[in-house]
Amino acid sequence: MKIVIPAAGEGVRLRPHTFTRPKPLLRIAGATVIDFVLAPLLPLKPEELVMALGYRRADIEAHIRGKYRVPLRVVEQKELLGLGFAIHLCLESVDDSDEVLIVLGDTIGLTDLQRLRAAGDNVIALKEVVDPRRFGVAVVKDGRIVELEEKPERPRSSLAVVGLYYFRSARIVKRALAEHTRSGKRTAGEIQFTDALARLIGDGVILTPFMLDRWLDCGKRETMLSTNAELIGLNRLTTHPGSSVTHTGNVWVSLEAQVRDSALGPNVSIYGETVVEGSTLMNCIIGARASIRDCDLYDSLVGDNASLRNVNGSVDIGDACVVDGAFAIREREPVRTGAIDAGQ
Repeated sequence: MKIVIPAAGEGVRLRPHTFTRPKPLLRIAGATVIDFVLAPLLPLKPEELVMALGYRRADIEAHIRGKYRVPLRVVEQKELLGLGFAIHLCLESVDDSDEVLIVLGDTIGLTDLQRLRAAGDNVIALKEVVDPRRFGVAVVKDGRIVELEEKPERPRSSLAVVGLYYFRSARIVKRALAEHTRSGKRTAGEIQFTDALARLIGDGVILTPFMLDRWLDCGKRETMLSTNAELIGLNRLTTHPGSSVTHTGNVWVSLEAQVRDSALGPNVSIYGETVVEGSTLMNCIIGARASIRDCDLYDSLVGDNASLRNVNGSVDIGDACVVDGAFAIREREPVRTGAIDAGQ
C-alpha cells in the first residue's frame, strides 16, 4: 500500500502561527498535527508515504524522517492549484497496480481503516455535517455515491467528503485526475479532486461511501482548539503539574513545563519549558518556552517563545511575540465566533 498525503499549503487560516511553522507541525494534545494524522495509518504497514510538500517543505520532511521509519517520497508542489492537482502530482510516482490510501494533511479520521479497506474497491469517507457548503458533498443512493459536487451553494445532502479516500488500484483514479487536469476545468479557481471523482461516477465506476466514526479537522483556529480538547480526552493525557495548581477536565502539561499558582482547564495543553504563573487558562494551546504570567486566557493559541503578562481574554499570539502590561481585549463570545489576531 502507498499512502498519499497532500500537505503543501501555507495554512493561511492559521496565521500568525503558520508564519513560522507549517500547518502539519502545529501542536495539539502533546504532539503535532501530522503525528496524529499518521498514528492510525502506520499500523497498515505502508510500503511508502508519498507527500506533496511546498511551504516549509524541509521542516516537515525533517520531522517525518527523524521520527518515523516508514519510507518517505517527497513530491515538490511549486504551484498551489488545488487538492486535485496535489494528488495528481503524487500519483504520478505511484504504479497503476498499487493500493492507495489518500489522507489530507490536516484531517484526523478516527475509524477502523481495515474496515474501510474491506468496504469496496473505491471508497470515499463521508461524515454528516451541519453546514456542508464548505466541503465536497456526496449524494448516496442504494449503497453507492451517485453524485459529487464541490462546495455547492445548495447542497443536495448533508454528507461531506472529509479527506479520506481508498482505491484498491491506483489506475482509475490516476486516469481520472490526469484527464481532469488536462481538461482545464477549475472550480473556485482550483483543480478539485471532487470534480475528478465525479468523472468516475460518470464513467460508471462504483464509489462506495464509508461513514466515519469520528472526524477531527485542524484546518482553522476553532477546529484546532476543539480537536486539541477531544484528543487530550481520548488519549487520557490529563496530568497534575503541581501542588499549587488546580486543574479541571482535560489537561496536558509537558514534564519540562513549570506551572505555579494557576488554574488550568478544561482543554489545555502546555508544551516544553514553558512557565505559567499566577494565571487561569481554559481551552488553550500554549507553545514551548513561552512565559505566561498573571493572565486570564480562554480560547487561545500562544506560540513558542511568546511572553504574555497581564493579558485577559481570547488571543492568537504567534512565535516570539511579547505582550506586556495593560492589554485590554474587548469582551467576546467563546471560540465559536473566532478570536482576534493579537500576535501579528
